Amino acid sequence: MDKHDDKQSLFGYFLMLTFFIALVVSYVRFSAYPYYLQFDMDLSTTIDTLLINSEYLPDNVNHPSYGMYVLFPLVSAIAKSRHVIAISNLGDLRSCLNPATCMAEYTEFLRSLSPLVSVVIPLLLAIALWTGFEKKKGHLLLICLFLLCLFFEESLVYNSLIIRSELYAMLFWSLGLVFVALSVDANSKKHAMYLIVAGIFAGLCFTTKFQLIFYVLFLYGFYFLLLAMRENHSAQIY
Repeated sequence: MDKHDDKQSLFGYFLMLTFFIALVVSYVRFSAYPYYLQFDMDLSTTIDTLLINSEYLPDNVNHPSYGMYVLFPLVSAIAKSRHVIAISNLGDLRSCLNPATCMAEYTEFLRSLSPLVSVVIPLLLAIALWTGFEKKKGHLLLICLFLLCLFFEESLVYNSLIIRSELYAMLFWSLGLVFVALSVDANSKKHAMYLIVAGIFAGLCFTTKFQLIFYVLFLYGFYFLLLAMRENHSAQIY
C-alpha cells in the first residue's frame, strides 16, 4: 500500500468516525425538542407532502421546494410500507381514529430527516474538497477543522431541528459539488456522466431554493478552478 492509499484510508476512517459521532449528537439534540418547535413551514410541508402523495397539487409553493417534494413522498411511501408511520396520504389520514395524532407523527417523521441531512452536507463538502484538491497531510488537517466548524455552525444546527427547504437545497448542491470534483480526473466518458449528474443536482438545488442561484454559479467556478489547477500542475511536471 502506497502513501496515496494510506491517505485515502485515513480519510475514509475519519469520515466514518465523524459521521457516526455527529449523527448521534445531532439526534440527541433533535430529541430534546417537540414536533411543533417551528410549526409554520413544518406544518405546510407535511400537508403538501400528503397532497402530493394523494395525487393533488401542493397547497403552498415556497422557494419552490421542488427537490424536497421529490424526496419526501418517496421516503414517506417507503416508511409507510415498512410500518414506520401510520399515514402517507389523505386516504390514510381519513381512516385514522385520531387524525391529529397521525399528523403529529407524520410531521415528526419528516422533521427527523433534517438531522441526517445536516450531518451529510458537511461530509459531502469534505469529500468534494478532498477529491478536488491535492491530497496532503496538511490538507487533511484543514478539512478536519473545516468539518468541525461546519458541524457547530449556528444556522446548520438550527435547521437540523426543523423542516426547511434551504437544508435540502444545500444537500443537492453538496452532491453537485462532489460530482464536479469527481469529473476533473475522470476519463472522457465518466467526465461527461459526472457533469450531467452534477447538473441534475444543481437543477434540484435551484428549484428547491431560488435564492441559492449564486451557489449554483459557484459550481461552474469550482469546476474551472480545478481544471486550471490540473493544467498548472501538468505544466510544472513537463
